[in-house]
Amino acid sequence: MAKLSTQHLSKSEVRLLFLIAQGFADKQKIKQTGQELKQSQFKAMMAKLHVLQLDAIPIVARAQYIPAFSRIGPYHNQWLDELAYQKDQWFECWAHEASLVPVEYEPLFRWSKERVKEGYTWKSLYRFATQEEKYIKDVYAQLKERGRLRAKDILDQQKLPKSTWGHYSYAAKALDWLFRTGRAGIRRVGNFEKEFDCLDNIVPNNIYRQKTPSVEKAIKQLLLLSVQALAVGTEDEIVDYFRLPPKLAKPYLKELCEDKKLQQWQVESWKKPAYALPKLNNNIDNSSDHMTALLSPFDPVVWHRSRTERLFDFFYRIEIYVPKEKRKWGYYVLPFLMNGDLVARVDLKADRTTHTLWVPGAFMENEVKKTDVALALAIELKQMLLWLNLNTITVGDKGELAQPLKRAVKNLKL
Repeated sequence: MAKLSTQHLSKSEVRLLFLIAQGFADKQKIKQTGQELKQSQFKAMMAKLHVLQLDAIPIVARAQYIPAFSRIGPYHNQWLDELAYQKDQWFECWAHEASLVPVEYEPLFRWSKERVKEGYTWKSLYRFATQEEKYIKDVYAQLKERGRLRAKDILDQQKLPKSTWGHYSYAAKALDWLFRTGRAGIRRVGNFEKEFDCLDNIVPNNIYRQKTPSVEKAIKQLLLLSVQALAVGTEDEIVDYFRLPPKLAKPYLKELCEDKKLQQWQVESWKKPAYALPKLNNNIDNSSDHMTALLSPFDPVVWHRSRTERLFDFFYRIEIYVPKEKRKWGYYVLPFLMNGDLVARVDLKADRTTHTLWVPGAFMENEVKKTDVALALAIELKQMLLWLNLNTITVGDKGELAQPLKRAVKNLKL
């Protein structure tokens, strides 16, 4: 066991603490039991993240489903749907972008919805709401009376002028305002389609009726949850986890330290001080040897780009919106974590018409042996193949890891 030095941490120690906090040690523990993955294990892993970023692009799988696969392996996607949209244990909220968070956190985000109402954020939506107050009241009345509705189900439809995002109806904008101000919630049906409902039909009554905490209390609690998920982080990284307003949130970190709810640490080569919970585990083992996973472009490990670079020496940018001819790596590129380090990246596509997991490109990142990386990556791709219910892995020619990966995949029994 390695003993952490008092108030000083190496980058490798922070990496390991971060990955443990994020649940990457769970997969190995589950494997060691030799038992079938249980829904309770999925819920325990989810509880460590505190927030899941949503994204609609299904090129591999929608982003909200991949973090669980990365941490516990092939699981039943309906577990997440059930947790969020049937049992209402998580709910959609504007947290780290559009996200899912546990329903218990609903009171902690009320202050941000008040800021929307006051016009601090979403200014164009605020202007719409001030001009169309009567229409929004009517839409809310329809929700109250008729129950779950899609935008196209709202009576008295009107169209806004065409924009770069196409036609956006008055109903859609009114529902968006009701969602962002905390009167409506979202369920997903069919092909990730939004169904709106009154928020008190989604958040349990015992939570919905709770007294609203002060802004200070709510933000401090969100900061502590962020530190719990990061293990160790700078003020920028902590504030970014739930996308809190920096000017509002950062002063509370100092107060949390003064109240001994956080401790400052110095991390090797970091210019800014870092923060951790007082009971930072001072014994860590070599469990990173088993932390191997493909990561979503929207995984918390790679959310904060400068943190990813400082912790893993891994430069990462999403190229979805980059013109094809200007992309360096590919359209939907997943970082590859092997033994606790980011060693490669893979351009992936799940072709559901041919039941193929297509790998247009695979790229090495550091000095690890290509054959070792290729074998570990092939095993993870096989797990993803099973999870996505596909039949074949096909590897293209782009990238220096492509040929070793082709051989490794060929040698696997699919």
